[in-house]
Amino acid sequence: MLRALVGFSALATAVVTIGSITGAHSLRDSYGNRVEVAVARTDLRVGQVITEQDFERHEIPGSLIAAGAASEPRARTVIEPIVAGEPIMERRLSGSLAAGVDALIGPRSRAITIERNPTTPAVEPGDQVDLFAPAIRGGAVRVARRARVLAADDQSVTVAVLETEAPAVAGASIEKILSILLIGAG
Repeated sequence: MLRALVGFSALATAVVTIGSITGAHSLRDSYGNRVEVAVARTDLRVGQVITEQDFERHEIPGSLIAAGAASEPRARTVIEPIVAGEPIMERRLSGSLAAGVDALIGPRSRAITIERNPTTPAVEPGDQVDLFAPAIRGGAVRVARRARVLAADDQSVTVAVLETEAPAVAGASIEKILSILLIGAG
């Protein structure tokens, strides 16, 4: 009787296990073919040139990956922060193999370094800022919208502005009348 009960229990366990494996394969197949993607090993900061040690390749169901995964991120420069464990997307990398700040400047952009003043907010590479200068009749006028911070230290902030905004930004910067306003993430 005990042998029959043990045999029945083993058979039931085998049926449940086979059913679970079949269900898991079916669920896996419902997500589509697996695609190999580059995934960040550590947090990657703006301006960082990606090396072989910065990413690893994982197979992930294709339906879980947004369009635009970078097929070869090595030697590319990060233009938006990438978090450890996140697939590396093309839109977060420079479009060329240029390195450093050069890679962060778009084709219709110019980089300018602005001296910090006591009102300059704490900014980091990747932040977006608006730049304002005094208006002729009082108040302020925006001279650059959504400029991307490329580099920042205790003395200065380097930003990328549109080439059409560059003359006004440069003039205000030379006169030391430029204010930087940090744009929120929302």
